[in-house]
Amino acid sequence: ISSKYANKWEINPDYIKKNFPRDAYTENSDGTINLRLTIFFRPQSIFIIGLFSGGAVIAIGIGILFFLRLKKRRETQ
Repeated sequence: ISSKYANKWEINPDYIKKNFPRDAYTENSDGTINLRLTIFFRPQSIFIIGLFSGGAVIAIGIGILFFLRLKKRRETQ
């Protein structure tokens, strides 16, 4: 597996055949292979985790403020 340019990837079928189980690809009659790849962009995953954790912190903060306001309102009555 090598990269010669940012958006061009060449995958050596012999490498796949030697290093991956037979059920990971299908071999065609002409020697080529069909291979399904899923590519993950790690910074995107980190961004999504940050988005959810930030949203949770904001929701907790709003909940605490609401609780304190409700508590203060009950004390003044």
